Amino acid sequence: MKNRLREFAKAWIFWAYVHILRPAQRRWLGRRGRQRLIILIYHRVNDEFRDSITVSVAQFAWQMRLVRQHCMPVRLEDFSAGRIDRSSPRPLVAITFDDGYLDNYENALPILRKYEVPATFFVSTGMIGTDQPFEHDLQKLGRGLPTMTWDQLREMRDLGFQIGSHTVSHINCANAPPDVLRQELADSRDSLRHELGVERIPFAYPFGGREDINPTAIELIKEAGYDSCYSAYEDYVGAEFDRFDIPRTNISHNFSKLAFRARLEGFAR
Repeated sequence: MKNRLREFAKAWIFWAYVHILRPAQRRWLGRRGRQRLIILIYHRVNDEFRDSITVSVAQFAWQMRLVRQHCMPVRLEDFSAGRIDRSSPRPLVAITFDDGYLDNYENALPILRKYEVPATFFVSTGMIGTDQPFEHDLQKLGRGLPTMTWDQLREMRDLGFQIGSHTVSHINCANAPPDVLRQELADSRDSLRHELGVERIPFAYPFGGREDINPTAIELIKEAGYDSCYSAYEDYVGAEFDRFDIPRTNISHNFSKLAFRARLEGFAR
């Protein structure tokens, strides 16, 4: 009974946030050119797992349909260049993927194209086209998972999708010695430039909680010439922001449609 009441209360809060509180806020912010931007983080889109970094193919499809129906999808490259229209009365939403899993290409890409939703893919360049497993997959799954290839990333680039850096080997930037981090940032940047011919490259922290970010890492990211830097702690991006401390918010398999709508509106807790 307590669980049912808790779920009812949660659903009511989401409904009120989406249908009562946020519409008035959005209109007010839009009229003043200060609309929020919500940046979503995905990792895997497949039907094999149910965990904190995976959504099913069907879930991702209805989520992108809701993004197209209720939001203004934006490109991160337009955002970092100051080209998004914050006078929109609709939520501004950007889609990002971390790591570089093969299912991003096989499962997510066709859905993104169907609903004409832009996205940025932050890849750990040392994992691309290799059998090298991510440490977090070894710990949780006991095995690695396939990643995309450089040819697939070139195809995605040609289709208009942005590719960014997620280091070479998915290291924790706050814990790594400065020399190691400097080398990872440079090698990942150079691989993206060589393989994809891109110059303005965004960076996203592996891990990316507030505890995984420190001033030394930020300075090294700037020194390496990255265009912008994205975290993984849950918040929205207001009209004023630091281009090297941009928050994103995670999406997992346990989002109902109402909870997802609330997340699109900026409900992050």
